Amino acid sequence: MEFAIESIHPAAAIPGGELVIHCRGFACGDEGNTSVLAGGQEAHIVSCSETRVIARVVESGTGRGLALRKGDQQTPAFPFRIARRIAGDLHPVGNPVLDREGRLLVTFSGSRGQKVPFSVYRVRADQENEPYLAEIINPSGLAFDKDGVLYISSRFDGAVYRVDESRSITRLADNLGIATGLAFDRQGYLYVGDRSGSIFKIGKDRSVSVFATLEPSVAAYHLAISPDGDLYVTGPTLSSQDCIYAVNPAGEVRIFCSGFGRPQGLTFDQDGNLYLGASYRGNKGVMRVTPQGRVDQYLAGPVVVGLVLDRQGNLYLADTSAVYHVKVEERGLSLES
Repeated sequence: MEFAIESIHPAAAIPGGELVIHCRGFACGDEGNTSVLAGGQEAHIVSCSETRVIARVVESGTGRGLALRKGDQQTPAFPFRIARRIAGDLHPVGNPVLDREGRLLVTFSGSRGQKVPFSVYRVRADQENEPYLAEIINPSGLAFDKDGVLYISSRFDGAVYRVDESRSITRLADNLGIATGLAFDRQGYLYVGDRSGSIFKIGKDRSVSVFATLEPSVAAYHLAISPDGDLYVTGPTLSSQDCIYAVNPAGEVRIFCSGFGRPQGLTFDQDGNLYLGASYRGNKGVMRVTPQGRVDQYLAGPVVVGLVLDRQGNLYLADTSAVYHVKVEERGLSLES
C-alpha cells in the first residue's frame, strides 16, 4: 500500500473534536476520492497533506479505530476511539457523579431561575434518562459522601441540599453565594465553590467557614480532591491563561499549573493524574496533567464541562447537553467499549 498511518493525536474524541493524523503518502485528491473513517463514520477533513491530516469527528461511530481511504484502498484500522454517547437532552454545568451501584447522575440545570420538570436525572443501563429529582432549581454541583448520601448545590439560592435514599431533601447550608462545585475530603468535610470568589468548608456539625479565596469565575468553580488530599479548583474567567489551583488542608493556595482556556470539570485517576475539560495551546477537549504538571491533550472535543472516572477506568464526560463514555487505560484510550 502506498500510504499508511503512523500516529494519531489525541487517541480519542467526542463529536466536534479535531485530531491530527501523522501519515505518509496520503495526498488528498478530488473530493470524494479521499476520506477519513473514524469509528466507521466519515470525518470532516480540515486540512490534508502527504504527511499530516487534521480531521474533525462528526458523529459517534459504531466501529473501532481510524482509517484513511483513497480510492479503493484503505489502511488497516489504527487504534482510536470515539467516546460513546450514553445520554442526551440534559444540561450539565459541572461533574456528573456515580452512585454505589455505578449509576450516573447528571443535572438539567437550566437558565437562571428556570424551574424545569426534572432537574436531576439518573442514566440507566439502557441509556435512558430516568427522572430523579424535581425540586431543586439550577442544580450545579453533585457529590456523594462516604455513606452514599447525595449532596447538591444550587446556584439559584446559594444553598446545598442533602438527598437521602428515599429522595427526601433537606437543606444542609445556605448563604453560600453562587454555589457551584462540590467535593468531599477523606475526613468528611464538604467543600463548596462560590463562583464569586470563595471556597466554603462545611463541617459535620453543619458549621460553615471560608476555606480559601480565589479569583471570581464567569461560570462556575469545579472541585476535586486529589489522592494526596489537596483540593483542586478550576474557575474559568475571560482569560485564555487560566490556572488550576491546589489548596492544601490548611487552606493555603498555590497555582498547580496554568495556560488553560475555560478550564472546567475535574477528576483524578488512582495515579494522581488530573483530567479536565479545557483548551490548551490551541487544542480543545480533555487534558491530562501529571502530578509533575506536564499537560497533554487526552481527548479531542468541543466544550467539556464535567468529568468523572471510576475505579475500573471508565471515564464519563459531560458537554453542555450530553454525556459520553470511554475506557481509560494506563497506555491511553482502549478500543474496547
